[in-house]
Amino acid sequence: MKLIACGTVIVSALATLGLLPAAARAPAGAAEASVSSEPSAVYRSLAGEQWHYRAQIDGRDGLDDITITAQPGFTLSYGFGLGQVLVHVDFNGGPAFAEAWQDLSYYSVRTPWTPWLGATDLDRRGGQEILLGFSTGPHTQSFSAYSYRSNGELLTFRAPRRSESWMVNSSYGTGTSGWRCTRRGVQSRAVSASGNATARVKLITYKMGRNGQWRSTKRVVHPVHVDAQGNPPAYTAKYARFACPGLPKRVL
Repeated sequence: MKLIACGTVIVSALATLGLLPAAARAPAGAAEASVSSEPSAVYRSLAGEQWHYRAQIDGRDGLDDITITAQPGFTLSYGFGLGQVLVHVDFNGGPAFAEAWQDLSYYSVRTPWTPWLGATDLDRRGGQEILLGFSTGPHTQSFSAYSYRSNGELLTFRAPRRSESWMVNSSYGTGTSGWRCTRRGVQSRAVSASGNATARVKLITYKMGRNGQWRSTKRVVHPVHVDAQGNPPAYTAKYARFACPGLPKRVL
């Protein structure tokens, strides 16, 4: 089905963290990323700022144009962006478009500041999902994903277990978790300390079912030894990533 001038409004719940806002304009088509270290003004408005990208969203040939616009009241302070953005996708080869709205309180992992994390194919069903920063907390980043549907909507794309956002956590020694893309879907990877001589590693692999819901296909749980400080093996630190094509290697 071809979308003819139809926009959809999707609003995520605003994450209130008690942190000041952040944001700085990203150059059009920016693809490289690093953990943000750019100096930020104490406070400034980003209302009206736009970030432009291209990705294959609808599963058809050609790249689609993505414009993210900071809405009135959007501010940047001490590296945090706070407010609402509009995501607008113009599809290649016609007048069709789709839209989604998102509130965020987010410290960007890209430099210069942008709400854009990237686009990647999470469900392996054709077309990439758009990932945006949603919230930032101590040792934690949460991202929202949006997926195009054939009825012309750009909808929130939930993580497995019906979570509204995709969380990456780097609390090394008490718990580390993140995501990895596979040939058929995604894998959640986590290690949690038990307070004893061992920690628990949990790897769960998911694929998208015909009903549009994530389905677990493999679950591996096993203990690992911790050091004298209670830290699990160093290799588990890589779990604190969103390891998918098109996304930054580091998101914390």
